Amino acid sequence: IWKRPIYYGKKFQSSLFVTSPDFSVSPCMPLPVLSYNLFRAKRVAQLWSDLGLHVLPTVIWANMETFDICFDGLPKKSFLAIR
Repeated sequence: IWKRPIYYGKKFQSSLFVTSPDFSVSPCMPLPVLSYNLFRAKRVAQLWSDLGLHVLPTVIWANMETFDICFDGLPKKSFLAIR
């Protein structure tokens, strides 16, 4: 999905909703790697939204120290997919 987000986004266009991709987040990951995976998920979600897809943001966190960064930039008072 990361290498061909538009290709896959077009395949999902008949779906009512899609969730943003879930790139791994683990407590043993260095913070820059964790941040990069969160960036990738949010970037693909934005590209899919630009294609007209209704994207439900997916949230995953590694531990309490990563909780805030994982929710950063997500819409307030809306539905989220928790994994």
